[in-house]
Amino acid sequence: MVTTAPAPGFDTLTYARRLKAAGVDEAQAEAHAEAVRDAITEGSATKADIARLEAKIDTIADKLMLRLGGLVIAVGGLIVAAIKLLP
Repeated sequence: MVTTAPAPGFDTLTYARRLKAAGVDEAQAEAHAEAVRDAITEGSATKADIARLEAKIDTIADKLMLRLGGLVIAVGGLIVAAIKLLP
């Protein structure tokens, strides 16, 4: 998901004004400021994105713990069986 809010610390109005002061046409300055803002915010994660990712990580971690627990029990059983079978 892409956020549409300006990036923290990036002031498009000040940026556009600086471009205009340097001789850039007003429409071009504003378009450039918006393009830079969009480039900065594109791909930024929202709180909801992070929450979904955390939930997925928790689910994967739970599954992994169950599988590792099963593996430990299985290996433990093999070791006990091997000890009993050895003379």
